[in-house]
Amino acid sequence: MTSKNLVFTLLIIRDPQHMRMLIDLKNIIARQLPKMPKEYIVKLIFDRKHEAMVIVKNDTKIIGGICFRPFDSQKFAEIAFLAVTATEQVKGYGTRLMNKYKEEMQRRGIEYLLTYADNYAIGKNILLLHPQIFRVFQKARLLQNYQNA
Repeated sequence: MTSKNLVFTLLIIRDPQHMRMLIDLKNIIARQLPKMPKEYIVKLIFDRKHEAMVIVKNDTKIIGGICFRPFDSQKFAEIAFLAVTATEQVKGYGTRLMNKYKEEMQRRGIEYLLTYADNYAIGKNILLLHPQIFRVFQKARLLQNYQNA
């Protein structure tokens, strides 16, 4: 998965070789979401049910990433975090990351992507992403609760 000097890498939480990249991603997310409790970021980034995809620039530096949890049997994934370092924002890296992520989810048979953003992001919206649909539900509330998820 390369695009010029960018490499998009899918990280496996259980793989010790990916630990340094996960720590780098955790640090990027913590810097870009300063009001998010650090313990919560660590909990999700290193949770074995979550996965991550990062952008590595020039084979050396992680400049952004996405942390998500797939629910394969329900054919959806929840996006927990998506962040790009401040110095690399407004250059299209977040868009490229999201496009690679959507390609990976389609390859796996995931049909829906769900995320939640609070007032510090885009204003209490729930985003429902489908390969052909993008919807923003203003001040939405999830009504379904999966107890065993």
